[in-house]
Amino acid sequence: MQMVKVVEVIASSDKGFTEAAQNAFIEASKSVKNIKSIYIKHMNANV
Repeated sequence: MQMVKVVEVIASSDKGFTEAAQNAFIEASKSVKNIKSIYIKHMNANV
């Protein structure tokens, strides 16, 4: 039986989207084990 757990995480970075995604993954990994993939719903930038 497969299970899917949805966790919403908000992350940011001064360096770019890639680092923000890594930061979100690290934060989610603190409470969820064996994360196989992530889905980025929204991206925006402040200039």
